[in-house]
Amino acid sequence: MRTFLVGLLVVLIMFAGVAGGGYTYYKSQLRSPQGSGAGTTTVVIPPGTSTSGVAGILSGKGLIGSALVFQVYVRLNGFALEAGQYQVPKAATTEDIVALLTHNQSGTAVTVTVPPGYTAKQIGAVVEKKGLFSADAFLAATRQPQPEDFLAGHDPALGLDGYLFPDTYQFSARATPADVVTALLKDFGLKVTPDLRSKAPRGYSLAQVVVMASIVEREAFFDKDRAAVAGVFYNRLKAGMPLQSDATVAYAVGRAGADISEDDKKSASPYNTYQHPGLPPAAISNPGLASLQAALAPMPTDYLYYLTDKDGHAHFSKTYPQHQQCQVNLSACPTLP
Repeated sequence: MRTFLVGLLVVLIMFAGVAGGGYTYYKSQLRSPQGSGAGTTTVVIPPGTSTSGVAGILSGKGLIGSALVFQVYVRLNGFALEAGQYQVPKAATTEDIVALLTHNQSGTAVTVTVPPGYTAKQIGAVVEKKGLFSADAFLAATRQPQPEDFLAGHDPALGLDGYLFPDTYQFSARATPADVVTALLKDFGLKVTPDLRSKAPRGYSLAQVVVMASIVEREAFFDKDRAAVAGVFYNRLKAGMPLQSDATVAYAVGRAGADISEDDKKSASPYNTYQHPGLPPAAISNPGLASLQAALAPMPTDYLYYLTDKDGHAHFSKTYPQHQQCQVNLSACPTLP
């Protein structure tokens, strides 16, 4: 294989030599940026993508000048390109890009994992811990207007909770808060496709579905329960009942994911669904795809209540007397198979 690659390089140099470049052409393609200006370009490398496939993606983004030079350089040096989502500086050279995609250059690639259910505040703490920039800078970036079509009509003052898609990302050490926000939003757009967005339950907008999904993410511990939990909340909305979601209260009092007290339930925050009917004004977390799918396609049931056992499994009931019985004897209430 190496002999073949050397031959390929020789052919490349000979071809470039005819055009007057020779080996200088090869080196210039490696070390001269194809783009210019500040900022980054989002690049998604799906798992299993071949070297030639990666070259095609980068070439299509205008980040490399020669797909052949890229392939020769990668294969000749034995680099292993890693799948993922990257923020590639527009002024990066081919060598810089390969270093980023292989984590070969210390400090070039920073891995950031956003777990499902994290809030923007929690994501900010993650990127700050990674040394990219401060949490406050990230939060400020989430309150800026964004061009994504699925955010049409969204009030920037509400932030971007609900749309910062949970995933594992690779960023340049030079990435800005805006770069990271853009990457998370782009990932939402890729995963929550226009076709998927069109499947919102009748009478609900995508924004409302995202809010519902953010509640389901925090309330349900297992994927098998998510559609049924979503169904409970939709049923309660239809019946004019308050959602009474503990997760919304925890968010309202600034302790997302923590236990709440009876006093917490008295909070006047518009996010407190014990005190305010309907959905909260915006999402309380950034839901994963399973919760978004559950909110888009809730399970059709007559359930209006549920309780969660110590292992995280949801037990459902249809009436308040049944719910009271469940509080006394949880094992008497059904769970999903």
